[in-house]
Formats: sequence, structure tokens, C-alpha cells
Amino acid sequence: MLINQSPINRYFNPLFYKKTYNLNNYTDKNLYNHYINIGSKLNYNPSLYFDTKWYRDKYSINDITNPLLHFQQNTDKGFLPNEKCDVLIHTGINKMPWINITGEFIPIITEKRRINIILPGAGLSAGPQTLYAFANLLATKGLNIRIIIMYQSIDRQTYIKAIKERMDFHDSIEIVSHYKNDIIISFDDIFVVSAWWTIYPLKFILNYLNNKKFFWFIQEMELIFHKGDEIYSKALECYNMDYYSFVHCSILLDFLEETKFMCFKNKEYIQNNVVCFEPNIDNRLFYCQEKSNEKTIILFYSRDSAPRNLSSVIIELLINSIKNGIIDRTCEIIGFGGSKSGKFILTNNYYYTEVGFLNLEDYSKLMRSAHIVINFVLSPHTGLIPLEIASCGGMCIHNKYFTKNEESIKKYTDKILISEPNQIDLMRNLKTAIYLMKNNLISNEPPKLIRNNFNQTLEPCYDFLIENI
Repeated sequence: MLINQSPINRYFNPLFYKKTYNLNNYTDKNLYNHYINIGSKLNYNPSLYFDTKWYRDKYSINDITNPLLHFQQNTDKGFLPNEKCDVLIHTGINKMPWINITGEFIPIITEKRRINIILPGAGLSAGPQTLYAFANLLATKGLNIRIIIMYQSIDRQTYIKAIKERMDFHDSIEIVSHYKNDIIISFDDIFVVSAWWTIYPLKFILNYLNNKKFFWFIQEMELIFHKGDEIYSKALECYNMDYYSFVHCSILLDFLEETKFMCFKNKEYIQNNVVCFEPNIDNRLFYCQEKSNEKTIILFYSRDSAPRNLSSVIIELLINSIKNGIIDRTCEIIGFGGSKSGKFILTNNYYYTEVGFLNLEDYSKLMRSAHIVINFVLSPHTGLIPLEIASCGGMCIHNKYFTKNEESIKKYTDKILISEPNQIDLMRNLKTAIYLMKNNLISNEPPKLIRNNFNQTLEPCYDFLIENI
């Protein structure tokens, strides 16, 4: 379902009016006066969402009455702003969690076409990095690329510097913030999105553009984030739209297919509209090196800001494993990703050291030294951490979730031990992992299906996009 009305109930847009009718010498106030006194008589449109001539003809408005003023004075009487708009909807989306639309997309006939990659914020975690890498790949191929940050103001130079510290990023890529800003686009623009809450604003604009279908990087089962409420229903609206899917990892695609989720229940859709790409692990950073024989280093992902990572379950596992003799004084326990760094007690004078979030160099060094990583994510995919430790010759204790199980994980590696998320099964697998590592009973074979860099990973997505634009 597309919504053919202004997302912020603004039917005079000075930027649209100025650029469409080449009135660059007018101030915003004078632009409005121009429309009221001159433009409306010339059938100029005050915004994308209000069609002056159509409104005048549809409701038999006389030449003296201004159509826009008439509409604004009669919105409670069923009058509509344009031919495509079937009904006016009070959205309230500028006050909802997850969705906070404060600006509009403004299509201009003379504007050049771009491929717009939309992100919710200026994050630098694994999910956004995939989109930055795709932007870089497209830019190196000579395409006109713009990154739009939907819900956050940015300092462009600081933001670009932070990205370039982590990965290649082409100088030609534009970066703008949509938060409290209108964004000029062309009628031929392409949209590549990263999450359902970056898709929702497109519901208001796509029907006016030539390319009504967008490209969605599906890297997560995002409905997990929401309880059954209004936000959940907004997410479902987006999953029911018309889009191409770039699905990150075959395990996630297996889940979408086997659960017959939305459009993934249709085999024809999957065949013609879906590209699956596997994760990439940089083998210059994540590789096998000799590990300590004197102590067993156990890492755990302690990210307490994301409930789906089940950090409290891991703490329980560590305490129970100490009490049951699975973890002893030959083990060193280190947490990473937590909100507070320092040394914290577990039980019986056993402590763990929390290092927080590390830069990539220090993080990969820690991974190479580790024997075991405990990492949970309540999701159909594994995330990168289990594959990173497997690449470093260590083992991972990970949780089962629907189609993510002992059999499906073997397509990647035998170094990930899949557990039911209960303490008995988790302790059993942790005991097995410690035994295997202490006795050097695992191979140094790297994970299968994994690519070594983003370009290898994303090339199929690039090829598919080019074929369909």
C-alpha cells in the first residue's frame, strides 16, 4: 500500500515550487505569495502532493478561489489533494518510535538520477558497513551514489572519516541527512534500503516516481525487534510492498523460505527477485595463529544494549560452568561489547574482564588469541562473530533458532556448536569445546562459503541491480 499524500501534511513546499518553476530569486515567503497570487492561476503545483488543475476541475473551484486554500479549509469534508490520493490518512508518524519523518523527498524534472542508499542513522556496526561497502562498489563502477541518513543529523566530515578508518569509501559518494531536511531527487532515482523503518518514508513518494520498486538489504528478521503492537503493524506494511531482496546469508534465506514469510512463500518471487550473498571475513585480520597452551581464553559477547544477544543468559552459563567445574583457574574470561569496561565478579572469586567495543585491529587480535567465543543472537542467522572465531581456529557456542540448527550450520563450519538456549545444553557444549581446544582436536580449516572481502560478497548484488534498473 502506497500513501499518496504529504507525510508531514505540508502541501506548499517552497523547495519544490522554487526548483520546479525556476523561481530561484524568491524567498520562501515570497514563493508562497507567488503561488497564491500568480502560480495558482497558471496551474502551478505548490508541491508534489497537490495538483492545482486537477483539484480545480474535480471540485469545480471558481477562478477567484485559490485551490490550495480551499483544500486546507476543507480537509474534513473529503476533499483530496491529487488524483492518485484515494483517501487522506492521519499517520502521526512524526511522533512514533522508530519512524520520525521530518522532511520530504522532492522530485525535480531537471535533477540527475542517483542511486540512494538509505540508512536510519550514522551507525558503524556490521549491518551499516555492508551498505557502505555496496555504496563504495557502485561508486567505483562509475555510478552516481548518495547515502541518506534518515533519522539523525550528521557532521559529514567526521562521519566520512569514521567510515574511512574502517573500510574503503569512494570520494564521489554524497552523504546527506534527511532529518529535518527535504531531499531533492529525480523522478528516475533508485532506492536501496537497509531496514523497514527506512522504507516507511518511501511509501509516500514511490507512486510518483518512475521506479516504484526498491532494493532491500535484508540482514535480519526485523519483526523480532517488536512486540505485537502498532510498530509491528507498520513493519508488516513495509514487508507487503514491492521490492527486490538482497538477503545476507543462506541460513536467513532458508528461514524466510521455510516459514513462508510474506513474499518468500512464492517460489517465483524468490527465483526472480532475490539475491543471496554470504558473509565476508577479512583473512588478513581473522586467521589461525598459535594459541596459549597455559590458559584457555574464553570470550563472550556481552552486548547488554541488545536483548536478543542474551547477555544475561551467558552470565548465568559462566557462573553455572564455574560451579560445575567446567571452567577452572586455567581459563581466562573476557567480555566484549558491553556498556561498561572493567573487572567484574562472577562467583567464588572468579572474575571476567570487560573490554567494551574495540577498534578492528584490537578486536581481530583478541579473536586470534581466543580459544572459545560464546555468542548468542536470537535470530535466524549467526552474525559474523561465530564465523570470525572459526576463521581464527577457535570454537563458538551459539544458540539454536528455528532453521538455524546443527545441520544448517555445517554448511559453514564444524567449529560452531549449536545449543538449545538452556543452561544444561549450553554447559554440555561449553565442556565439549574446552575439551576439544585443550587437546587440539579441531582442524584449522577455514569456514566454507565465506568471501574474503566486500567486493567479492556484493558483486552478485551489483550485477542484479544493474540488470533491473
